[in-house]
Amino acid sequence: MRLRTQTLKGYQYKLSLKTPSVHCNINQILSFNMIHKILATFLILVLSISLSSCSLFDNNSGEPINEDIWVNAYLLSWEHNPETTLINSGIVRTSEIDWDAMTHLTYFSLDIAGNGLPTLSLDPTLRHNFNSDRLHAIVPAAHANNTKILFSVGNGTNYEGFSAAIDTSKSRFIETITNLITEYGFDGVSLNMTPILPQDYANYKEFVRQLSNTFDTLRTNQNNKPLLTAVATNAVGLSSLFKDLHQHFDQINILTYEMARPWRGWLTWHHSAMFNNSLVLENTTQYLPSVNQKINEWIDAGVDRSKIGFTISFYGAVWENVHLLEKWDTWPTEDQSIYGILPYSEISRNFDLTEFEWDEKAQAAYLHQLDPSTFVSFDNEKSISIKMNYAKRNRLGGIMIWELSGAFTPNASLENPLLDAVKTHINKPISLK
Repeated sequence: MRLRTQTLKGYQYKLSLKTPSVHCNINQILSFNMIHKILATFLILVLSISLSSCSLFDNNSGEPINEDIWVNAYLLSWEHNPETTLINSGIVRTSEIDWDAMTHLTYFSLDIAGNGLPTLSLDPTLRHNFNSDRLHAIVPAAHANNTKILFSVGNGTNYEGFSAAIDTSKSRFIETITNLITEYGFDGVSLNMTPILPQDYANYKEFVRQLSNTFDTLRTNQNNKPLLTAVATNAVGLSSLFKDLHQHFDQINILTYEMARPWRGWLTWHHSAMFNNSLVLENTTQYLPSVNQKINEWIDAGVDRSKIGFTISFYGAVWENVHLLEKWDTWPTEDQSIYGILPYSEISRNFDLTEFEWDEKAQAAYLHQLDPSTFVSFDNEKSISIKMNYAKRNRLGGIMIWELSGAFTPNASLENPLLDAVKTHINKPISLK
C-alpha cells in the first residue's frame, strides 16, 4: 500500500508497506541436474530469506536498504534506579530496561567544568545524579545484554563549562573522558555541547580531532576502540561544522524534535514532522521544519549519510488555544504560556491517544480537541514505523531515542509502547563486538 513519495537528496523515497525484495546469485543452484532438484529448491528458499549473504533492495526503486541501523537510546541518569543502599530513586529500574530494543544506550549526563574535570563528584554518598552507584549498575547490565553503552558529557545547561574546557583545558578534558571509559567500562562517549555557537567552532573542531586521535590508541575493557558520537541541534549551519568532522565520529545524531515552538511569526506545527509538504511561514520563504528537510540539509553539506541519525522523541508538545497551522491571538508572555513539553507517559494519561488524527502530508500524529481548544503533537507507533523505515531506505546510520523514561509507565500492561514499536524494526547483532 503506497502512502506517498518524497525525495531525499540523491534518492527517491517511497514510503510503502511492501516487504523489500532480496536479490541473490542462484545461477549455480539453477544449474543443478534433475537429481538435485529437491535440494536446489530448498537452497533457493533458504537464500531468499537470508540476510547474511544477500543485499536488500527496495521493490520500487532498486536502491539498497540499510537494515542494520543503530538505535541509540538515551536514559536520564536521575530516572535510573540502581536499587542500591544509597541510591534507590528513579522510575526505571535496571532490570526493567528492554535491551532488545536498542543497539546502544547513552547515559545522560556528566557535567564538565571549565578546568576539564567533572563539575560534581561521582561519590554516591553525595547523591548527585551521575554517580558511581548508578554507573556500576548500568554498565555491566548493558554488556550482559549485548548492548554498547556510552556516557554523554555536557548538556544545554552546561554550555559555559564545556566551552571553557575545550578552550583552555583540552588535555584534562580528554583525560577525564578516557578515565571514565577505563574505570567504569564504558564503550565510548557522546559529546552533548548544545547548541554549538559559531564562536566555539574552532575550539570544538580541535578538541574533536585530539579526542579522536587519543581514541585511536585507546582500548575499552571490551578491547575495542572507544566510540565517539555527538548530538547536534537542528539549527541552520551546524551541518557545515560537522562536514569537516564527520570522519572522526561513529554517530552524529540530529535532535529532530521540538522543531516548532510559539516563536514570533510562526504557526502551530508538529514538533517532529517527517515532511513539510513545502509549507512556508506566512509572508516568508522559510519552510516549516521537518526531519526530511534537515536530513537533506546535512547530506547537501557533505556529511556522510551513514554517520547521520535523527531522533524519535518519547515526549510531545501541547499547544493551548490553537489548532494545527493556526496563529495565536497575542504573543505569549512568561506568565501566559500556550506551549509545553510533556513526556509521552503523561500525555497518554491526560488524553485518549487512541483517537489520534493523522497528517498525511506531514506523516505525523496529533490530537485536535475543541473544548478547550488544544493541539497535541507526538510520536506514536505509526510515526515510529515510518521513521524507522525512512532511516533504513535512505541508508542513514540510525535512530536516536530521546529518552527512555519519557514513555515508561511502571506496572502498566504496556510499560513502554513506543519502545515496543521501535523493537519491531530493529536488527540487533547476535554478539557484542
